[in-house]
Amino acid sequence: MIAGLARPPKEDAYKRFWINGAADPVVFNEDFGASARSVAARRRAESVEPEWFSGVSQGAVTGELKALDDLQGDRRFVVVPSLGPEQIECHFPEHMRDKIGAYAFKAVRVTGLLTYSSGSPFPMKVDMHDIERIAEPAKHLFDLEGLFAGYAKPEVDYTTWLNG
Repeated sequence: MIAGLARPPKEDAYKRFWINGAADPVVFNEDFGASARSVAARRRAESVEPEWFSGVSQGAVTGELKALDDLQGDRRFVVVPSLGPEQIECHFPEHMRDKIGAYAFKAVRVTGLLTYSSGSPFPMKVDMHDIERIAEPAKHLFDLEGLFAGYAKPEVDYTTWLNG
């Protein structure tokens, strides 16, 4: 009954579609493939890339501290964020030289002076003022904590939900 209501009658069958809200519909006929490609190409040509600005700002980045390089006094490390660029180069101050190794391969928040390029909304470099460990990201949906943090999780056999 419900499936019959959801299905459009044959006389009102789908005859066209729109690509990303384009004003001109693509009609389902023998030329619909070429028409769809034409509308998509026109949309790409008309779209304007966002403009990013180069500069510096105070802020923080989060990710995993993956590489540490201080062999020639460079005082550099790399943070791999979970979102955004593949890596962000960071420079630590001299007074952190003995402490920075404790953060290797840990999830961290690096606070400092962020440098941006005009090609991306993400920082490309951080001159660190401070660093702190943060909680490791949850590996599974059931590991997330929020409103009920600290409460015992009930033992539930989720397979019965899926298998009836």
